[in-house]
Formats: sequence, structure tokens, C-alpha cells
Amino acid sequence: MISPLTDEVRKSYADLPAHWLKSLWVIVQCIALARTTNLSVLKGYVGHVKGTRKARQTKAESHYRYLTRFFDVVVYHSGSHFVRMLSLISRLTLVIIASLPDAASRIGRYLLLDGTEWRIRDTKVQFLTLCILICGVAIPIAVIDLQKIGHSSQKERVAFFTKLKKQFNFEGMILLADREYIGLQWFKSLRSVFKLHFVVRLKKGIYHDYVNGAPGKSREEMMEKLRRCKRKNHVSKRILIQGFPYYYIICRNPKAGHPKEDEFVFLLTSLLNRTTAAKAYAFRWEIEVSFRHLKTNGFNLEDMSVEGPEKRELMFAILNLLFVICIREGEQFYRLNPRSRQVKKDHKAGVVRVVHSTFRQGLAILLKVTPKVATTCRYLKRFWKRGHQLEWAFV
Repeated sequence: MISPLTDEVRKSYADLPAHWLKSLWVIVQCIALARTTNLSVLKGYVGHVKGTRKARQTKAESHYRYLTRFFDVVVYHSGSHFVRMLSLISRLTLVIIASLPDAASRIGRYLLLDGTEWRIRDTKVQFLTLCILICGVAIPIAVIDLQKIGHSSQKERVAFFTKLKKQFNFEGMILLADREYIGLQWFKSLRSVFKLHFVVRLKKGIYHDYVNGAPGKSREEMMEKLRRCKRKNHVSKRILIQGFPYYYIICRNPKAGHPKEDEFVFLLTSLLNRTTAAKAYAFRWEIEVSFRHLKTNGFNLEDMSVEGPEKRELMFAILNLLFVICIREGEQFYRLNPRSRQVKKDHKAGVVRVVHSTFRQGLAILLKVTPKVATTCRYLKRFWKRGHQLEWAFV
């Protein structure tokens, strides 16, 4: 029952051995059942997933070697097999994303950039992750392991996006990012090289000279105006940085009053519409929600035990495929059952949130959709044959 999907995939990826692909489908099913990335846990599911009498009688240690062997041969095999395997998983992920409502368009689409970090014993792990916002959900489309704890540098981010230019068309899209993702060269590259608009939160104490040096009110006068005018949600000012025009925006912080929060949120944007920019930044929180789903709320990403950046990126790609399936199934459920979507409104922040998230709803449906590996393969084959018409993806 596995062969039809494997045969279909090998029409485009003939260089990937069939037994590698069969191992991939087994690992996808094991993670779906175990909801973890820890191979020591996944080994207990291999016999059940394979479904043969011999597999069920095989020792757990042999199943563990079966799992580790997949990551070893894909990453360390001569040639470009690692890149090809990532391309295959990315293509599978994209064709499922393409089935989501309004996923194809590019202009005005939001991208979200952030990182998640932890340690695997003595090894430092940081996944710099780029997500695309579709149906209100931040869906990862690219990741790189920086192998360190702490902020990424401008050079690392520019190199990451330069690599992604071969796979994605960013022109006309809008990048949202938090305070760690700043830098004059970085901003310049976003506009001149990658043709991206951006809305980035700034640290409270930076770029004062650019703001105060531009015509109009000083930074302090802008804050005072916002304090006086209670009906205003933000004030802005046009500034020039290295010859590029930007808008410096000061917004009210909906979390003001919290001990660790500032009175205002400071933004820098290349968008002309400052109201749109101020409202758009609220969507950045969705990438934090997705990280939580990938970790403690879903598949326990931080339980990952594989060693080496390439193996970790391969595991993340597999995990992301399952994440996208959950989003697709959850979105379809709510589309067919709109009354089941319960929402609550944060009146202070002006944000409406779903009580039971699309991901959690999809996760509950996941095992009904893919109860066995043969069913999972039929499910994936259905999307594979469709292809995708995404304006922003070349893969």
C-alpha cells in the first residue's frame, strides 16, 4: 500500500532510493502517533506502524537503529541527497499549504521571522524560522539551525534570505519581526535586495538621532502627544536612514502596566500606510503561537535527540509537514462547521482569538485522517498529484 506514493514521488525524485522514501513515510506516521521527535520514544511505534508480524517481533533497539540509519544515510550520503530530500518534503508541505483558502496570493502577504532556541545536552540549537501567515496561522516555510544561543546577526539573516531567494519570491510581501531583528544593513537589504516591506519593533533607546534629526516633532514630543490625545492609537514621523525613507511609529502598548512592559511600542516600517503597519504588527504574535504548537502544545520539538544541524533541519521539515496537515484539517473542519469556532475578544488589545485553535482541532482529527501508514500515503498522494499554484514559491 506504500508503493503508489513512493512510485509517484520517484517520477520527480528518481535519485532518492525507494527504501528511503518508505522509511520517511514510516517516520511521519510514528511522529503523528507518538507526538514527539525523540527517537527513543519513536522506536516503540515502528513495529506497529510497519504492521508486519516480523516488525512487531523485532526488538526496540533494532527499530532505533532503523530510525537513526535514515537520518545518517540521508545526511552523510555522497551527492545532494540531503538537499533533494528537503526539497521533496518542502514540496509536499507546499502542495498542502496550497489547498488552504487564499494561500496563493503574494502581494501584501505577511511573513514572520523569529527564532526558538534550546540545548540538546551540550549542543546549542537555534532555529531561525521564517513563517507565512495564512488563515491567521503562522506556517513555517524555511528554517536554519544557527547552532548558538542568542540573537542572530545581520550577516546571518542576509545570508539566510539570499539562500531563500532561489526558492521563494518575496517581492511585495511584508515582513514582521521583533526587537532582535534590527540593523541598518539588514533594513537596507530587505528593501533593495529582497524587495520586501517590513514592520519591525525597535528597542526603546535606538535611532533617536534619525528621529530627532528629521523635520517635525522630536521623539519626546511625539510620546507626549500620544499621552495627551487619548483617542489616538499611534503617532508617526517620516525619517531617512541611509537614503531610504521609513516611518517611525509610536503605538500604545496594550500590555502597558505590566512590570516588564514599556508604555509604548516603537516600530520602524517601510509601508506608507502607518495605520496598516501599526495594526499588522499584532500578527507577529502568531509565530510564537506556532512555536508553542510545535513544542509543548503538539509535537514536543525540544525532545529532539538527533545530532548535527542537517539532521535537526530534516527532522523539523518532517515535523512541519505534520503541522501543516493539522492546519489544513482544522481549517477545513471550521469551514464546514462554522458554529463550532468559539472566539473571545480582548477588548483592550482589540484582538479576537479562537478558543480552540485551528491546530488543536486539526491535531484531534489527524489520526482519523491518517490512522495507518497506508492511509497517510494515500492522503499525501492526493495532494502530490495536484501540485501547487503559489505565486510566492518556486519549489
